[in-house]
Amino acid sequence: MNIKQSFLAILCFLSISMSAQDAHFSYYQFAPSTVSPALTGSFYGNIRATIIRRSQWFNIGSNGNDGFNTMNVLLDGNIPFGLKEGDWISFGINMLSENTGLIAEPTAGILDMRRGFAGLSGAYHLTLGKKQTKVLTIAAKYGKYSNGYNGNGVSLSPSNIVNGQMASFEDVDEMDLKIGQNQDGEVIEDTNDIHLGFMYTTPMGKSSDLRIGISSDHLFAPRLNSQLDTLTGQQVGAKIDRRINGFIQLYTDLNPRLVFNPTLLYQKMGAASNLLLQGLFSYQHNKKKEIYLNFGLGVRVASNMDVPIYLGADYKDWRVGLSFDLNLTGLSGATSNAGAFELGISKIFKWNKKAEVKPKLICPRL
Repeated sequence: MNIKQSFLAILCFLSISMSAQDAHFSYYQFAPSTVSPALTGSFYGNIRATIIRRSQWFNIGSNGNDGFNTMNVLLDGNIPFGLKEGDWISFGINMLSENTGLIAEPTAGILDMRRGFAGLSGAYHLTLGKKQTKVLTIAAKYGKYSNGYNGNGVSLSPSNIVNGQMASFEDVDEMDLKIGQNQDGEVIEDTNDIHLGFMYTTPMGKSSDLRIGISSDHLFAPRLNSQLDTLTGQQVGAKIDRRINGFIQLYTDLNPRLVFNPTLLYQKMGAASNLLLQGLFSYQHNKKKEIYLNFGLGVRVASNMDVPIYLGADYKDWRVGLSFDLNLTGLSGATSNAGAFELGISKIFKWNKKAEVKPKLICPRL
């Protein structure tokens, strides 16, 4: 392996040991349930279908195809039913997969690393205040989380791992991952997982709205393929660190045609943390045809620093977004400053009239 491939191998194992962050998106608005299940149903309309594809470190490796490809799909809908008039409930089908192979050759690093989730989310939106302009959302997501890799591509087998530690990479922390390759050299482990989230939305004056949320993924820090060790009497299997997500979003009208949407998203999982700041704008290009142009910049601060660049457009109930992460520090030498590309598409279906009073921040424009 060359230096870049060796570096990617280390990153793969850090991810497998759950020392690194889960899969994440710069344009997370196209993957809302990965941040919080409370974002399920946070739109005007009856049904929403959204998909996003992320290609990261695509230019690393001998064939330029040793990066990570991640895809997230969400189908969610709203039902006007609750404990009182004005409340509503939402349900969603959530799927996330690395190594999808739908657009390019299936790759997730030189070890063909795989992570995935498939499950359901539900949210209850409780309206507050005399005018019911404030909303408290309580939500949960439940499903199966999986993690694995294929060790056939490199010289890596159970004999290369001593007491749960890689002998070939001295700077990789000890791993609790249970090694058990099948006939194809694959290691696949999974567990049931729970994500709990809360969100509060409220108007801020006449032309602004605020959204604050917090959630906990891997709520009970489950173990992959948890088993009871008959010798020690303890549960064994790779433990998934609990992940805490917190976000603040403000939507404010700068003028009748321009909306400003600053966002702060903080994520922490184990020893790793990630802070994303966004400054997004939506410009009403054509009111009659319902065309909006979306653009903005961001900054992600973690072990390295990225500057995401955002472009997109809304046409009626369709929304398209493209982002590119410009890698400035940390991995910039290996990536030639190219962090990741993301492409997201969303469609909202409506057959009921809009409620007379609803917070503007859940409008699909942004």
